[in-house]
Amino acid sequence: MTTFAPKFDSKAVKYAFFMKKIYLFCICLFATLALEPIYAEDATEDTLYVLKKDGTLDIFPFSTIKRRVNASGYYKVTTKNGTVYTYSLSDIESYDHKLSVSKPTLTSFKFNNKFNHQVFSDIDCEISDDHRITGQIAAIGHWLTPSFKRSDKRAEVWLDDKEPLVSKHSRVKFGAEHTITVAYPGINVLKSLMVSPGEEGTETIVKEEIPLTVDMLSTNAPSNRPDREGLDKMLDDDPTTYFHSTWGSGEYEKLPEDQCPYVEISLPVAVNHLVYETTNRGDTGSRSPEILSLLVSTDGNDWVEAHRFSGDNGFSSAQGATNTSPIIEFEQPYSHFRIVMVKGNYKNYLCLAELKLYTATVTTSEGTDAVFEERMVPYGTEYKLQLDWVQANGVPTVSMEIEYGDVPSSKQYYVYGQISIDGAGFYPSMEETNFEIKGRGNSSWSSTAYSKNPYRLKFYEKVKPFGLKSGKNWVLLANRKSGSMMTNAIGMYAAGLMGADGANHIVPVDLYMNGDYWGSYNFTEKVGLSNNSIDIEDESRACRIELDTYTDETIYRSSPYNIPVKIKDPDFQEEGSTELSSYRDVMIRFNELMETIKAGGDLTTVTDIESMGRFLMVNELIENYEIMHPKSTFLYHEDILSDTCVWKWGPIWDLDWCYGYENAHSYYTGGKVDNFWTRLSGGSWEAATMFKKLRMGSEPFDRVMYKYWTRFMQLYLEELIDYCDEYYAFAKPSFEHNNSSVFRGDKDYTDYAASTESAKQWLRQRAISAYAQQTPYDMTEEEILGIPEDEDEDVPDTPFYTDGIERLTMPTYFEVYNLQGVKLKSHARFNDWRNGLAPGIYIVNGKKVLVQ
Repeated sequence: MTTFAPKFDSKAVKYAFFMKKIYLFCICLFATLALEPIYAEDATEDTLYVLKKDGTLDIFPFSTIKRRVNASGYYKVTTKNGTVYTYSLSDIESYDHKLSVSKPTLTSFKFNNKFNHQVFSDIDCEISDDHRITGQIAAIGHWLTPSFKRSDKRAEVWLDDKEPLVSKHSRVKFGAEHTITVAYPGINVLKSLMVSPGEEGTETIVKEEIPLTVDMLSTNAPSNRPDREGLDKMLDDDPTTYFHSTWGSGEYEKLPEDQCPYVEISLPVAVNHLVYETTNRGDTGSRSPEILSLLVSTDGNDWVEAHRFSGDNGFSSAQGATNTSPIIEFEQPYSHFRIVMVKGNYKNYLCLAELKLYTATVTTSEGTDAVFEERMVPYGTEYKLQLDWVQANGVPTVSMEIEYGDVPSSKQYYVYGQISIDGAGFYPSMEETNFEIKGRGNSSWSSTAYSKNPYRLKFYEKVKPFGLKSGKNWVLLANRKSGSMMTNAIGMYAAGLMGADGANHIVPVDLYMNGDYWGSYNFTEKVGLSNNSIDIEDESRACRIELDTYTDETIYRSSPYNIPVKIKDPDFQEEGSTELSSYRDVMIRFNELMETIKAGGDLTTVTDIESMGRFLMVNELIENYEIMHPKSTFLYHEDILSDTCVWKWGPIWDLDWCYGYENAHSYYTGGKVDNFWTRLSGGSWEAATMFKKLRMGSEPFDRVMYKYWTRFMQLYLEELIDYCDEYYAFAKPSFEHNNSSVFRGDKDYTDYAASTESAKQWLRQRAISAYAQQTPYDMTEEEILGIPEDEDEDVPDTPFYTDGIERLTMPTYFEVYNLQGVKLKSHARFNDWRNGLAPGIYIVNGKKVLVQ
């Protein structure tokens, strides 16, 4: 029998061995990456895009991904923090990392005065090439409405990855730095965001008293009575004994009055931290220090000041008072100390009952790390918004020099003078300018010329004091009523927030007249038909009226309701100033309004119910019963001779009888839950019946009131409450100056820190109660919040994803070959092309793919 041995084929063996190595390598690679179809580009790209068929897109940086799995008809992305994003394959257009996404940009960013009542001049921010938005802002309060333009109208704008911004609408409390993202809708990226900044370690301070002995002490003013007033008396823990520097006759001479007495302490060991504590003499006729200075030295020869203790930082010169310094940390250890009396309440005598020194050990516990979370946020162009908030160096001052040293003593006649303004580094200043001044007001005016009176100012040309809109006529409000120095500011700020017609601006100032301090005032616009108050393009057919019971001017009476009316504009005595023939033209139109209200007719034919809604909503909020008397209630008509023009309401004015004052005669106490429209004063108020009918007699107007109340509660309540704090902090120096230095006795002893807290609580309770009394209506969010429509412009139709970019998509059908080029499957679907294939490498649609 012939036995044949197989021929050894060395090439075949080498090939099989080589293929086995490739197979094992691929198995390891697959186990490592755990991916469905593996593309060669995975090794170089760093982003995964999941594009859904509805056009939305989720973006995952590879640095956030732990694994990706395609199984059972779903595509799952697991992030490193364990979150799983699951997508149905039937909903996915593609999942790859070669998609190119367009990013919209900002073309302008500003804070427009029109939408920011406390910003007196438009603030145009600069957008740099490195995507930084910078601007400098001088404003009382940090709530702002930005105005901006986008490169693509379809883009959305987001603040700090969480809050959408709508140009000319969104109200935001801005800080110093924010992130602004401009993104297309539905395009989001996974980001790691800080949700808690972590905390630094807590410092614990342990004080340990340094045992002092009399031999450690010395002084440049020894006592002539050491048995009773020696240095040792400060160390005996007896506050009834005391050290007294040299006085009277004896061994030592008293220090010259231009020299400061001190006590020197020499410690055996140098210290890095020190607290010193002194106790004043407590008996009658006590002589106490008012300012102490701590000097330090390493050798007892060269001395430097380390701390100064005075009334400005808490030192008390009261009898028996104990004063403890803060912990004083030195740059190097010291063992020699001097406690020097810089100033005393009697001559330069230093008198101390007790003296103690402490070392201080400061330990810091471990803090907590910042906490981050991963979540999807809008993907687009990011900007760093950096705002420089200007800090005032005091309260603005208005200085007047009146001709011949006079003071305004009349409401009828002007006196002449010069005025200048120091804006305190916050507002624009104004150089000395000629002007005229006279008294103004009704009950607020005093015939005593040297009282803290309100004034009207008139310039010969239009001026822009404090950056306000230019005008000739301005007002200084005295706020003389005790507790009223914030009432106009709060109410008029609310009017500005709500867009009430002609809302006034308030600037707190200190007024000086002929070199004398006159008090804390509010500088504001004069109410009138003028461009800085009620800006009407053509005043020749316009009018302005005031409903007011005071009879120092001609009063006309309405029919019906018999309401007192003063015609403030036009001046019928000024020839050629108006096309109106007489007061009758005005009263005919006003009576039409009154008749429509009484009949329950269509208010829109006689008045702008939106203007009226804003006006009455603010008055209801601040509980301004002045409109019921009526007093200081203004309306205006842009064209009294037109049948289509209607009455508008405002400006809101004279707010020192609000916030519960009408009934309680104190601010921020009563009236928080009152129904403004039904709590009337027994018919004694001449406009009460009319206003009650106006408020309750029209469903369209009732709907308007609900809209504005809802808008205020959702957008502005918190801002108004914040403004109370911000305004008080800004005006506090002026309030304190007013209460300490007004030479006429018109001082206001109100504790405005406490009053501010009361105002905040009152406003919140008042708003909640009044809003609960409104009739609710179904309204769209756009209607309630007043979201503006985009300006008319062409909307680009370019896609969010750039054309012409190669994209790896999931084909509908798959062609499968083995490595020898034999076709194994044709027109296979994505979910089943692997079925029946043994583990190995295949050519799928022209690419090598591993099947495990």
